[in-house]
Amino acid sequence: MIKNFLRVVLLVGGLLSVGGAAAQPIEWPHHKKAAIVLTYDDALKSQLDTAVPQLRRAGLKATFFLTADLDYITLPRWRKLAKEGFELGNHTVFHPCINGEDNPVSSDRYTPNQMMREIEVMNRMLFAVDGQTNRTYAYPCTETTVNGQDYVDTLRRYGLIKYARVGGDTGAVITNPATLDPLRVPALGLEGWRRWFEQATPMADTPVSRTAPPPNPVTLERFLAEQV
Repeated sequence: MIKNFLRVVLLVGGLLSVGGAAAQPIEWPHHKKAAIVLTYDDALKSQLDTAVPQLRRAGLKATFFLTADLDYITLPRWRKLAKEGFELGNHTVFHPCINGEDNPVSSDRYTPNQMMREIEVMNRMLFAVDGQTNRTYAYPCTETTVNGQDYVDTLRRYGLIKYARVGGDTGAVITNPATLDPLRVPALGLEGWRRWFEQATPMADTPVSRTAPPPNPVTLERFLAEQV
């Protein structure tokens, strides 16, 4: 079975407050109604071979959350993407999750502090790839716990990550960046995209053409840095 490794971060309308000033409506470029971020997980070779060419043809950027599953063939390709403006995010070294067929490394054997160490090691590995120090993060399997312990606040204290993406359903829409927890950024999985799009279309107050492209995706770090 082919699993979904694409998630979408979406902000529709919303209010933006800067420096304690009164919140102002967000005005998107070119009168767009929303902004989206395409994010891909797990450093899959299929993303390099299939998704990246499609993104290039469409003139779009995206965020790729990488694990340490890199080799001498794929690593130079990820480095090239970073130079083109694609974002490389942290998805841990070993992708620890609750036991499952596709998750050989169990998060039940981890403590929050061990997760911090693994995230830190992956940050250093990614620095060797793209030279960046600000890093976004995607929780493996969208799980914010290890061995029954939530590690979001631990991650906040360590300061290793600027923004972190969790999961979500068709209600995972950011409407107010001022109240957004930067370490719990919701996202919509690809399997829910069509159903969400059909539900969200009336929110725009204007007809949406099925052939029209969605709002231009940007990288997660750039998107949130500009809005939060």
